[in-house]
Amino acid sequence: MLRENYNHLLEPGYLPIETGYHRLPNGQMYIATLTPMRDCRAEWINWWFINHLKYYNSTRGEPVAPYVTIWDRNRQPGRYMGTAQVGEIKLGPSLRKFKIKYENPANYFDTSRFAEYKIKGVICGKLFFPDGSLEGNIVHLIRDTSYGCEIRTRLWTYDLSEENAKLHIERFLAINSLSDLLKKSFENPDLISDKTSTTCKYCQSSRIVRNGSRKGLQYWLCKDCGHSFTGNGALPKMKYPITIVDMAISQYSAGHSINHICKEIEKKTGILPSTSTIFRWIRLFSPEGQIDLQATSG
Repeated sequence: MLRENYNHLLEPGYLPIETGYHRLPNGQMYIATLTPMRDCRAEWINWWFINHLKYYNSTRGEPVAPYVTIWDRNRQPGRYMGTAQVGEIKLGPSLRKFKIKYENPANYFDTSRFAEYKIKGVICGKLFFPDGSLEGNIVHLIRDTSYGCEIRTRLWTYDLSEENAKLHIERFLAINSLSDLLKKSFENPDLISDKTSTTCKYCQSSRIVRNGSRKGLQYWLCKDCGHSFTGNGALPKMKYPITIVDMAISQYSAGHSINHICKEIEKKTGILPSTSTIFRWIRLFSPEGQIDLQATSG
């Protein structure tokens, strides 16, 4: 699919190829994925995407996933459209620099059709080479389905090998591991919000100030209610970003010990949660959380 045909992605049903890659005549690599999110509401996925675009404002290198580091973000408080991310993504043994500028979906789609086709969220932007020249585009569409919701992702990019295209597909599809975590975290629909890092997580006041950083996390202090909290895209009433929680649950399900999980999280993100915190995440979110955890803590 050429990017000029964006509106075809809005239509109900499925296209002949929903997951795969293809080299286009213009030299771009076209990557497509369809990620099912069973028992998950589109609003939850939209919250996850947007909050991870609004948070993380660091020039020292902020790990937002095990394979992505954001080095700089030029953003407006509480917004992501019109902002730019500069960072690095690990593709196999090498690191690749990237820049993404997020844009208004109206620049790509007929937004009047969103409601008819159950589109609940659209994230789209332009990709640039380090020298500033245009590299391609990326689009994520989130829509309701009979089983929950799904994420339809499309990426157009130059200078990408077939092997790296496969890595991109694996990582886009891996988002479905968040389904159970988001479902359990948002059982109460009232928790779904559009909070930003400039808003207190407890009273929603905007009268907040920086309150130091600990273990790689920026803390904030609310002048109205007095609570201290992190502004990192964490789920409501949680301290750490959802990517860190998901990493821990995935490693536990793969059979790793709690101590190993803590070391891996610190190695990959620079953040070191306590073993008791990992235990709590497992009890809350892991299907195996009811077993005797003592046996796996060595």
